[in-house]
Amino acid sequence: MTGRTSAASGSVAVLASFAAIAVLNYVFAIAMSWLLPVVDFGVLGVAQAILLVGATVVSAGIPLALTREAAVDADGLRGSVLRAGLVGNVAFGIVLGAAVAAAGATGLVQPAGAYAVPFVAVGVTIAVLALNAALLGVLQGTLRLGTMAVARTVEVVVKVLAGLALVALGLGAAGAVAGFLLGAVASTALAAARLRSLRLAPGAGAGLVALVRRAAPLFVGVSAFALLSQADVLALKGFTPPTVSEFLTGQYQVAVTLARLPYFAGLALFGAVFPYVARHAGTELGGGYARTALRYAFLALIPATIVLATIPDPVIRVFFSAKYDASAEGLRGAAIATGILTIGLGLGTLLQAAGRPRLVAAVLVAAVVVQLGLASVTVPAWGMVGTAAALGTAGLIVVVGLLPAARRAFMMKPSVGDAAAYLASLGVLGVTLLVLPTNGTLATVCSTITGLAAYTVAITVAGLLTSDDARTITGAIGAPGRIAMPRITSTMDALRQR
Repeated sequence: MTGRTSAASGSVAVLASFAAIAVLNYVFAIAMSWLLPVVDFGVLGVAQAILLVGATVVSAGIPLALTREAAVDADGLRGSVLRAGLVGNVAFGIVLGAAVAAAGATGLVQPAGAYAVPFVAVGVTIAVLALNAALLGVLQGTLRLGTMAVARTVEVVVKVLAGLALVALGLGAAGAVAGFLLGAVASTALAAARLRSLRLAPGAGAGLVALVRRAAPLFVGVSAFALLSQADVLALKGFTPPTVSEFLTGQYQVAVTLARLPYFAGLALFGAVFPYVARHAGTELGGGYARTALRYAFLALIPATIVLATIPDPVIRVFFSAKYDASAEGLRGAAIATGILTIGLGLGTLLQAAGRPRLVAAVLVAAVVVQLGLASVTVPAWGMVGTAAALGTAGLIVVVGLLPAARRAFMMKPSVGDAAAYLASLGVLGVTLLVLPTNGTLATVCSTITGLAAYTVAITVAGLLTSDDARTITGAIGAPGRIAMPRITSTMDALRQR
């Protein structure tokens, strides 16, 4: 198996788990939007935003350092490195979780009656996820991507089942958040069990201080990404009057639930490629992995942004009840902003893998400062549209700040002709969506499928999606892909000849 196909196999495992996780998360979000009042759904949105930031923060430093340690050393981690990483990250998670729990228990976040129990549950969950993140970091670095994917999927399965059951029992937003805790416990137990067979290299390794020193720039960069992706919800809560903040947050939570689909897919894609780029940093092979991941992000993820931004009202009505019709106001802006941030995420993640975490950290910190400062002005003036505008501006700062370094590091030489063909293909998608009917669930689904099919034909005719891509992807899928490959490649060749 070639290196490219091997990487694709691992990526397919991670992306398959992402697909399962995405479906489950969307079922969970849609079910909660129906089961909970709008205000309680807003409380859940704020608690979930804090949890996502906390989960990302505890996975940002030491776990990524453990991933790089394992990826660079083909023989795996040394026992002392693993122990130092586990102890350090769990201690950090406990401190961070305790701070979040205290914010809820002491009434710092108002109204206290709504946020106290959810924030305590979030705090405990963050502490558990700190151990989980360190274990998953080792799985990722040792290229056990299938096991990592299973552990992540188990977390969401348990979360959804437990959360729905607890909400059905009348526990409200607190019950939904408790589901997150139970899912984290299940995933952590599974990851720990799977790592029992890990063969650790003997001898002394880096201690906790050395590991933290290496992890510091990674921590700052990834933590800033977490803030960027969640600050829009938190800014809407913080910069709007208390009388309407929960209602607006609940409406916007529906918008970002859909808008973040490309972003979370990007997390899966670039996370799967991270250890391969780290292992081959500075080589043509490492650059090839990075370029391929970015190309697939543009080809596969940005079209989802175009769909959401072009027909936001019909998409909202496919999934959510009429009480969330106002959320369409924020979906168009949130989709565009999140699409920009997804490309920034790719550039930042790949540069971190290539050994440029300090540059990524500096650019992201600047972007966070701009986002929060801008949101303090735009949110009071424009509400949901204002918070999306601040996010989009921050995303542009990330892309512009990191693109020159990425072009040098990964030997990227974009073609003007390819860029024009790509934009034209996106135009085909957008025009198709605008022309076809979307007055109803079935019409919206059929029009979206038709638009994406037209886009796929356009990028194939333009040569942006090649037979080599089909061979890589189908080879990664395994036997079913190999059986289908001749028909797929012959169809693509026929389209290009026309």
